[in-house]
Amino acid sequence: MKQRANAKDEAESGRIGSAGSWRRCLIYRTTTYKTTWKLRLAILSLVLILAMTTRGWWGPAIGWGLVTDSGFCEPDLILIDNLDIDYLLFEKAEELMKHCGAATVLVPVTASGQDPERPGLVPRGIAEVMIRVAHLESTELLPIREIEPITLNAARQVGEFLKSRPDVHSVLIVTGGFKSKRMQLIFSSVLGQMGVVAYCFPVWGTKRPENWTASWHGVQEVLLQYLKLAYYRALVL
Repeated sequence: MKQRANAKDEAESGRIGSAGSWRRCLIYRTTTYKTTWKLRLAILSLVLILAMTTRGWWGPAIGWGLVTDSGFCEPDLILIDNLDIDYLLFEKAEELMKHCGAATVLVPVTASGQDPERPGLVPRGIAEVMIRVAHLESTELLPIREIEPITLNAARQVGEFLKSRPDVHSVLIVTGGFKSKRMQLIFSSVLGQMGVVAYCFPVWGTKRPENWTASWHGVQEVLLQYLKLAYYRALVL
């Protein structure tokens, strides 16, 4: 009797095993572990604390990552990055003109909507006021058509202008500090094809690589400049 019962159990288990084997080909069961909201909150708090206590180390490193290290030169022409109007750039260009002895300062301004060969009335007026207050001499306004991507097309239009200036072999671009690496990348790519060497001189206001993490405006500017730099590197140049 026991032998028949054992045989019956083995046959039954065989049928179950064979059924389980084909089911495993279709579905399977796993055990998963999920973190609790308390653990997630603790990890997030730890990350924030570490970020705040060590920002004196990683903050300047990230900030200086946007700054060019192209060096300095005695340029044939100084170009003011007037795409984002900033009086400090005009003031610094006046100092550099005295120090470098450049013959001309070129100031790009937004072109008129009616005549793209002429500066717009308002952008021209603003540029002329800044030139006068900064006591800049030997300046020339260059109408720029705002075509996306704006900075790249502005560099191309500057290149077209320089074709009429064969005496210009080097250009010093006066620009905002966090924009300098992107400007160096774009203008070197465009003007380098013409044999013109482009340098950048970064100008600083209140936000610098050492203190940009102290305000949300500084954080926003640094993040935006990194996104723009990545865009030009990946999709444009």
